[in-house]
Amino acid sequence: YIVSSCGVVALIGFISKNYHIMTIYVNRTPVVTAVGSIAELHAELGLQQMVAIALNNKVVPRTEWATTPLTEGDNVVIIKMACGG
Repeated sequence: YIVSSCGVVALIGFISKNYHIMTIYVNRTPVVTAVGSIAELHAELGLQQMVAIALNNKVVPRTEWATTPLTEGDNVVIIKMACGG
């Protein structure tokens, strides 16, 4: 894995016939990955629970993360919650 300066993890050199390697965009940064769903991406990136995730400009409810597939070229926006005023 390679971690970029913005904390995005890229899967490099992972070759397996059981996985489809693709490029998606996470907060405008290209990420090479083999995850199949938003839930898997959330786990792979090691994100905190307090985030919202949008796929192609549409917020995906947390209850749908496991069943929402990712495909080549998808745009994912991760919004971290912050406390304060």
